[in-house]
Amino acid sequence: MASPSREWNGVDLAIDPGTVRVTLEVDDPEPLLGYRLHMSARLPFRDRIGGLERHFLDALIIGLGAWQQVRLWTSSTQGPRTILVPVALVFTLSLLARERLPLASRLVSFAALALWAGYAPHGGSSVSYFAGVLLAFWVAGTAPEPRDALLAWAAGGALVAYSETLYSGGGVGDFFFTMLVVSALWLGAFTLGRRTRRARALQERLEQEQVERERRARRAVAEERTRMAHELHDVVAHSLSVAIIQTVAATGELPESERGGPVDDRLRAIEASCRDALAEMRRLLNVLRAEADEPDLAPAPGLASLGGLIERVRGAGVQLDLVTDGNAFPVTPGLDLAAYRVIQEALTNTLKHAPGAHGRLWLRYRSEGLDIEILDDGPGESAIGNGSGRGLVGMRERVALYGGTLEAGPLPDGGFRVHAWLPVQRETA
Repeated sequence: MASPSREWNGVDLAIDPGTVRVTLEVDDPEPLLGYRLHMSARLPFRDRIGGLERHFLDALIIGLGAWQQVRLWTSSTQGPRTILVPVALVFTLSLLARERLPLASRLVSFAALALWAGYAPHGGSSVSYFAGVLLAFWVAGTAPEPRDALLAWAAGGALVAYSETLYSGGGVGDFFFTMLVVSALWLGAFTLGRRTRRARALQERLEQEQVERERRARRAVAEERTRMAHELHDVVAHSLSVAIIQTVAATGELPESERGGPVDDRLRAIEASCRDALAEMRRLLNVLRAEADEPDLAPAPGLASLGGLIERVRGAGVQLDLVTDGNAFPVTPGLDLAAYRVIQEALTNTLKHAPGAHGRLWLRYRSEGLDIEILDDGPGESAIGNGSGRGLVGMRERVALYGGTLEAGPLPDGGFRVHAWLPVQRETA
């Protein structure tokens, strides 16, 4: 008896950067599952290692499921269509759920194929059914856990054995041949899946390390700026204190006739402003200082303290030469401190990464500013290989504060070089 005619409207397969969507529409005059079957899936796309492979596999699963539905609806089917159509749909959906239910989805897919073979023994030899078996074994091999992959492979082997018992021509030879084919497919998917997961884990670890490096760099910058604020507070507070003392002294030296006059009022206003500024700076320092920090009561160092620093470096095993060029001139206390800290950080870097090396420090006084250069002949590669770079961060922050430039890096023939330029305005009498 001829089967009723069916109108085949087609399959719409769309792949875009955000989704995979497959829509299948078939009109059937027989009231089996309704007059129209509509199957649509939207799957998120993620730009990660392995994302393209998952995207393609999802499209392949949906495409095969659509083809199976077309075959079941448009060809003469051995077996009850009211059962085989939902079974094929369950098979497709179970494969699509492989990431959320790694083991259960794979077992359900093989169980669905077993029902298909049981209700349609002759249909079990069709191309669409065999393609489903191959795809199910491939998906089984992609299970994230080896235990789940092996259990799914065993379930697939039971399916193959069950299918062979349904055909009069089946035998042990056919079973082993089929298992050889599907096992090779499973093994390929298993190997590729493990490599993809390792690559994905490596990329995630690299991304986490990059985030951690950036976090450490931001923290180092913040800590260095806080340290600079502490030191600049000491410098400015000293200058304000001197201004207050000088103002009080000048007020006391005024003749009796000028006390209470305009000059006296201006001097007292200057004194009050200096005291207010000093109090505000102390409040600001209290905000910046952590509770655990102890105040540093030592005087702020400067270029005049280089002798002690150089002796300590030499005592630690570095052969350091100091070369001074030009006539020394006075600079502001803040700039003096910044120049000292740059030299200190560069020599500390040499002690850490090139112990026992030979180094040279040039301190050049130019009319426009200070030219500082530190060289060593140690292993220049290791000088920046620790990844923290806190000393270099501190030097850059200090130099940038005064409008200068900093260059730091390994030399082509070995060794490490730090060069800083600090523009100054010469103090005039």
